[in-house]
Amino acid sequence: MRWKLFSLPWAYLPKDKAAVVAVIASVRVVDFYQIASFQTCMTLHLQYLQPGLSTTELARHVGVAQGMFTAAQVVSAPAWGVAVDKIGRKAVILIGLIATAISCVGVAFAGSIGTIVFWRFLAGATNGTVIAARTAINCGYFYRFFCQMALLSHFFRARQCHSDKTESK
Repeated sequence: MRWKLFSLPWAYLPKDKAAVVAVIASVRVVDFYQIASFQTCMTLHLQYLQPGLSTTELARHVGVAQGMFTAAQVVSAPAWGVAVDKIGRKAVILIGLIATAISCVGVAFAGSIGTIVFWRFLAGATNGTVIAARTAINCGYFYRFFCQMALLSHFFRARQCHSDKTESK
């Protein structure tokens, strides 16, 4: 299977470092969108499944489903780190995106709260895009700029603190 993944055309694209960073950034934006929109969509979905739920119970069920996603990510992160080393970042990103898409469809068509929690756990366990994106960034694409960015962020923070002090006087 490893060689089949690498023989696909996407495994060789893109070659330009800026394009690689653009792809990684777009993956993270799309992944963040599905995470950020979950609470709103799930609230409406649960109200449809069980119209008599109180707001407290509704919030608890949404929180449990979101917590399952995060817990599964924490548990599966070491395995995705090993997978990045063995099969590469692009393969892990592709696997993670496909699995996340399948689990999002599973959540959309879930008929019970337990099924929603199962699909969210599966989404978190198979979401290796965070590890792959972090590995790509830490791998040396922008490593030489890390120190300058740290100094730059410190400069802006000092500037902000200074402007806050002058405004309060």
